[in-house]
Amino acid sequence: MGYFDIINFMLYYITSNQDKIRVAKKYLSPFEIIFEGKDMELFEKQSDDIREIAIEKAKQAYAVIKQPLFVNDAGWHITALNGFPGSFMKFVNGWLTAEDILNLMSPHTNREVILREVVCYIDDTKIKPFIGEKKGIVLHTNTDSTDIPSRSIISLSSTGKSISECWKEGIPPAEDYPVWQEFGKWYSNNLQCVMI
Repeated sequence: MGYFDIINFMLYYITSNQDKIRVAKKYLSPFEIIFEGKDMELFEKQSDDIREIAIEKAKQAYAVIKQPLFVNDAGWHITALNGFPGSFMKFVNGWLTAEDILNLMSPHTNREVILREVVCYIDDTKIKPFIGEKKGIVLHTNTDSTDIPSRSIISLSSTGKSISECWKEGIPPAEDYPVWQEFGKWYSNNLQCVMI
């Protein structure tokens, strides 16, 4: 006599960044999504399209572990600087200091920055990217000389605190992250469990 068992997928988040894992856990926990962080060296394609970068990373990771997984990539688009640095913020964080970026911003009154994020899920039958945006501001001062520029001079919070300050105080750097909520809703409705 046959019967059905329901089992949870083993889901991996490919990152070594503990802050990213904390964000994902916070916004995926309402959907009862359990995942495990996994550190992997992935080649980052040079592109100004974060969707393309995330898809390529997901494919690389899946080719190695062959388990359901997701990756996350982001681009920081500073409105006054014509969208600079976009998907290249990771490299800009190494090339420029926080003060360098603040100097670039000094002639501008518009401090808006747009965080464009992609969460890309992949398994053996599908690859599905989710894209979201979150607005913030470039602050006027460096709030943490020990942290990377994108976290020490950018605020996504209604408190006006930098990302660095929020992490230090144990509060989320943003009140919501639409991309994580969209992914969480889709995953919980479609892939949270499988019948065998």
